[in-house]
Amino acid sequence: MRPDEARAELAALAPMLATSDDPYLRPTFDLRRGDLALVDGDAVAALAAAESAYNVSIKAFPHTPTAIIQPLRLRASATNASGDFEFAELAHRELLDLSAQAYGTKHPEYADDLGTFAAWLNTRLRFGEAEALYRRAADLIEASYGSDSAKFAGALSNIATTITKHPGRAAEATALLERAVAIVDRLGDLPRESSFLRFNLAAAIVFLGRHQEALELTEEARKIYLELPGSSKRMTFMFDVAAMQYLAAIGRIEEALENGIRMANTATIDTTEDLQAYVQGLTDLARIASFAGDPELAMKASRRAMYETSRARPRGGHRL
Repeated sequence: MRPDEARAELAALAPMLATSDDPYLRPTFDLRRGDLALVDGDAVAALAAAESAYNVSIKAFPHTPTAIIQPLRLRASATNASGDFEFAELAHRELLDLSAQAYGTKHPEYADDLGTFAAWLNTRLRFGEAEALYRRAADLIEASYGSDSAKFAGALSNIATTITKHPGRAAEATALLERAVAIVDRLGDLPRESSFLRFNLAAAIVFLGRHQEALELTEEARKIYLELPGSSKRMTFMFDVAAMQYLAAIGRIEEALENGIRMANTATIDTTEDLQAYVQGLTDLARIASFAGDPELAMKASRRAMYETSRARPRGGHRL
C-alpha cells in the first residue's frame, strides 16, 4: 500500500474507532499508523503501533495465529530500523515461528516471511545465512506457483542479489538473473518486475566487467520504471546512481556528472537503505568530480554526504 493510500485509510478509520465494535478495526488502524511511521523513519512510533495492534489482536483472537501475524510483521520491519540488532533478530525469529503455526512450513506466506528475515540478514552482512533462507523460500514459491511465475522470478533475483556480494560468484548470480528476466519477459505485461530485474542484472554483470551492457540495462530499466503509473523519485535516484557509476567506468565523465547532479538534487530518502545508497552516490559523485577536475562540485558533494549522514531522518533532494 502506498503512503497516500494508507493516509486515506487512516482518515476514514479514525472516526469509526469510538463507535464500532469490529474487532479488526483497531488493529487495522494501528497497522496503517505503523506503516506510515516507517515511511517517516520513526521506528519508535512504528514499534508502538505494532505492539498496540498485537495486544488488541491476541486478546480478541487468542487461538488464531493468522490474526496476529500482521502485527508481528510490522514489528519485525520496525526493529530493522531501530538499530537494536539483537531485538530485531528475535522479532524475525518469533515471526517465523508464528508463520509456521499459522500457515505451515510449505506455504507461500511462510516463504515470504523467510524472505523478510533473509533481507534483514543481508543488512547484517550474514550473506550465507540469507542465501540459505532465500533458497528455501524459492523452493516453496516454485512448488506453489511454478517455475514460470513472476513470484519465482523474484525469488531467483533475491538469491542472485545476495550471492553477488560473494567474491567470484557474479557469473552464477548473472545466470539466475538472466533466467528471471526471461521468465518475466515471457509472461509479458509486468513492467515493474521487468524494470527491477534488469536493474539487478546490471548490478551483477558489472562484476564481470560488462559496464556498457550494465549501463544499457539500467537506462532501459529506468525508462520502463518512469512509464509506470505512480512511479516516484524514491526509486529513480537509484537508477541515476547506478548510471553515474557505469558511465564513469567507461569514461563518459561529463554524462556521469550530469546523472550524479540530477540524483543529488532530486532524491527522496525514505528508508535507511535509501540513505545508504544516497550517501554512496554522493561519495561517488565527489570522487568523479575530483577526477574530472571540478573541486567545487567534489566539495559540495562531500559536504552533502556528511550532512545527510548526520541527520536523524534524511530526505535528500537539496540542491548542490
